[in-house]
Amino acid sequence: MKIIIRITLISTVFFLLFDFFFGKKIIDFFEKKNFYITFDQNFKNNLTNEKKFRIKNDIFSHTLSKNYQGISYFGNKSGKLCTDENGFKSKCGKNISNNNYDYVFIGDSFTEGVGLSHEKTFVGIFEDSSKKKIANLGVSSYSPIIYFHKIRYFLEKDINMKHVIVFLDLSDIQNEMFREECNGKVCNKNQKSKKDFKSDILTFKFKNFLKNDFKFTLLTMQYLKREFCKNILISRCSYVYDKNFERSNWIHEFEKNISINGKYNDSFNQTIFYLDQIQQILEQKEIDFSLAIYPWPGNIFYNKNTAAYQNYFQKYCKIKCKYFFNYFDDFEILVKNNGKNKVIKDYFFYGDMHFNEKGNYVIAKKLINYLN
Repeated sequence: MKIIIRITLISTVFFLLFDFFFGKKIIDFFEKKNFYITFDQNFKNNLTNEKKFRIKNDIFSHTLSKNYQGISYFGNKSGKLCTDENGFKSKCGKNISNNNYDYVFIGDSFTEGVGLSHEKTFVGIFEDSSKKKIANLGVSSYSPIIYFHKIRYFLEKDINMKHVIVFLDLSDIQNEMFREECNGKVCNKNQKSKKDFKSDILTFKFKNFLKNDFKFTLLTMQYLKREFCKNILISRCSYVYDKNFERSNWIHEFEKNISINGKYNDSFNQTIFYLDQIQQILEQKEIDFSLAIYPWPGNIFYNKNTAAYQNYFQKYCKIKCKYFFNYFDDFEILVKNNGKNKVIKDYFFYGDMHFNEKGNYVIAKKLINYLN
């Protein structure tokens, strides 16, 4: 036993020394040849690729390029990305000019369907099941102030809509903290106050220590962790599942957080203000308005105190919405039948909060039942 321990220690020391002196040089060489890409390099390449089709907009912050055809990457996932003449994500090869839509969907990255081609998103699945004309206005990092300005912009461009469905994301309330209206446009504010949750986690500090001088070591640990998490303990292996991850778990103390002295009081009020603005402008034009809410993996894993959030928007929609789509109910049923870990593994991208193709089908199924 002592011999095994000694051999293991000596081997580890030699591996670390080799990694320290040669690891970075070897990995850099292979990356230049596009032969091997690390997790960080993959992320950088994805960001570079996104600059091809994610563009600024003077009115509603940002959007997708018009008439684009290419590949969109999301982590180690990728999908075809095609847009129409309005910059709406759509089926590739669908170049028919259209200014009349039966259903218009708007939301953030969940609605855009990052990492998936249009046909695998809930909008695309719903479109394939219906003979109706569909538009997807959703784009990553959107929030209600952008939803309103984008809808109003296209209404003023004589885009006709019969029914608009807003998919409200849990991160929208926090995103509203950093946006305001300036002369009828969406502006950014208080950018310095943004906080990266990951920077406070010990594992990320350790990663930053390793990634410059011990690249082989970091890479080995990342692959071992991925295989372990994907097959054994998925719900504990990402910051997205952390009980303190406020991007999703702020609703576990919903009433406290939106109260007068709550940390999200102003941004929540702004969220409701722009949802009201959407509802009012649509009502004026006799366009139906519906609202959808859905959980993140952290809500599924901890499953506590989400009722207040659900009840708030259920009451909101009794007065102002044609339909209220509550997907917390759907995932609660899945958890009862399959367990938390399996639901998180089967319906979300690994280590992420976004729905995979199977998760998008759950969203689409309810739309099909209500709207077809």
